[in-house]
Amino acid sequence: MSNEKLIKIFMAGAIIFSGNLVYQNVLAKSGYHWVKATNYSPHAYHAKVIGQKTNVWNWNHTKVLHNMKNYPHTTWYANRTVTMHSGSKRAVYYQVTSGNKKNSGYIWRGYLTKGKYKSVTNSINNDSNKRTAISNGKSTYLTDPYRPTERMITVYVNDSLNNQIASLFLGTEHTIVAQNAANLFYLAYTSPNGGDYQQGYLDYFLGEKTGEQTMTFSTLGNPRYAGSSKGLVAYITQKLAGRLKRDGHTFNDFAGYQIGVYVFPKNTKWYGNTMVYLVPGN
Repeated sequence: MSNEKLIKIFMAGAIIFSGNLVYQNVLAKSGYHWVKATNYSPHAYHAKVIGQKTNVWNWNHTKVLHNMKNYPHTTWYANRTVTMHSGSKRAVYYQVTSGNKKNSGYIWRGYLTKGKYKSVTNSINNDSNKRTAISNGKSTYLTDPYRPTERMITVYVNDSLNNQIASLFLGTEHTIVAQNAANLFYLAYTSPNGGDYQQGYLDYFLGEKTGEQTMTFSTLGNPRYAGSSKGLVAYITQKLAGRLKRDGHTFNDFAGYQIGVYVFPKNTKWYGNTMVYLVPGN
């Protein structure tokens, strides 16, 4: 073999060796390296907890590319599963790309759940049976259906905030009757006969049999929310996720249920505390 060929082989080996050193140095800095990678056709996923702060990383876990709280309604498509190792820790990540193909990266699989994101079915705008309690901007008060002299000011109902929290419960139907009962929760909560009032509103708007089957989840008892308005939905999401977990549930367990939500608005002393009604489907 000629000296020229030997020199070329030596140079090629040196380049490969130096490249491996750079690669190993990067991994050493990050503390993560790939143990196993499996490619497959794209599978749809979405955030397991809407609004949760979770990072989407670059390939070697050295840089945060995105935060999932900024993509609450995005469907992500995974096409690779990577097992990463760092010290004594080992975790499985998905390589994901957003539905619009503008964002991608690696995210721990525990932050995702299978399937495309589906927004809550909102029946409020096309339901003709509005009865008396819906906050529609045309009335200053919401009236107790049993006791017409008892009423509450509509400023104690934040429709936008209630709708945002309802959308966390994937596959539910946000109906006018369930929301009517929820809108009056403030009246029940501030009344000496609150428990009776609350069940009475459920029975009135949903029917006695259905009202008795309604599941309730609340974050009542927490201190008044003191953070910024931008962080309120994430705060409520976290509190509700914890409340659901205590009963063995997640936001994804109520597909087909009707939903009504009441969040105490900023002009009350219970700001951020939340009541959720979930009504089993027929």
